Amino acid sequence: MIFTCNGLDFADALNKISMALPQRKLSAILDGVKIEAQGDQVKLTATDMDFTIIKIIKADVKMSGEVLVPGKVFLDLIKKLNGNYDIEIEDEQDSLIIKYLDNKTKIKTLNVDEYPVIKDYEFDYRITILQKDFKELINKTAFASNMNDDNRPVLKGCLLKVDEDIVQSIALDGFRMAICKKQLVSEHPTTEINIPSKDLLKISKLLENDEDSIDLCFANKKLIIDNSDIKIISTPIEGFVNYKSSIPNSFETEITVNTRVLEAAIDRVSTLSKYEKSSLIKLEVKNNILNISSNSEYGDANENISVLTKGKDIVVGYNSKYITDCLKNIEDEYIVLKMNYSNPSIITGVEDSEYLYLILPIRFR
Repeated sequence: MIFTCNGLDFADALNKISMALPQRKLSAILDGVKIEAQGDQVKLTATDMDFTIIKIIKADVKMSGEVLVPGKVFLDLIKKLNGNYDIEIEDEQDSLIIKYLDNKTKIKTLNVDEYPVIKDYEFDYRITILQKDFKELINKTAFASNMNDDNRPVLKGCLLKVDEDIVQSIALDGFRMAICKKQLVSEHPTTEINIPSKDLLKISKLLENDEDSIDLCFANKKLIIDNSDIKIISTPIEGFVNYKSSIPNSFETEITVNTRVLEAAIDRVSTLSKYEKSSLIKLEVKNNILNISSNSEYGDANENISVLTKGKDIVVGYNSKYITDCLKNIEDEYIVLKMNYSNPSIITGVEDSEYLYLILPIRFR
């Protein structure tokens, strides 16, 4: 195998596929990056068997072939060749030779025959959505899942739920829930699939924030994004939870408040309590004034904000992080916070009908 390509293009492709390398040591083979050269292009592949990224770049291929190199070591090496010049890559026995300018580096290769075969799937169905909408769908919900809960794996994902021309993403961790919906380019049959949130967040980083559309393809219990020069394959999680029963229909109190003013006030007040496990803050509504307070071993803090109130006076406790995580994702100037003493509270934007956030209150003395 011998090929020449632009060093920056090659480094960028490697950086993208490195997101699919195993986070923990599985095997030397899976830690590798597969390089295939044929025709006028080079294909780079990385996988941990559940998540796969394949990236294609243009190249001047003098001799076809394929090799497997240690992924992280190879990525570190190529990233340091940060000039906008061509590099030549050639395999030689059990090594790969990288030539750049007047320099040469040699890296040992792995047995490419042991690398898993990435199948081509026949798609069962596909949905089409704008890239910017899919990125927003992910970024507004994935953070609310419990990505590290091995005891309840269904909570590690986002449920993508398709109904005609609408797709929803639902994520929850037992203490909060985020729901976002977006318009599809066309109508599709009703379906749902639970995709690992960590995979979706990686996919979001790989997509452009523009008006171009992408196809989300489903085949043999896989989510596949095949977007010209990049292919992403994710393995879904079986099942989900009954989230609809968690959304209350009535509330004791409803306030309307400036989003950024509330976010800044909670950030200041929670400074003294965020080092405690619950990161507890209290919200007291009385006479169109919202008092935000915290009490911890480090001291006390409280601030008052003017709000528009409907309903009763109320005092409710929350984990401050759970509220600020939500507010960061709301672009509306004002939000509506609907509260109960013991049942879940709801946060929505005044004008944003696409986003709903649910949070459980914390009991306090």
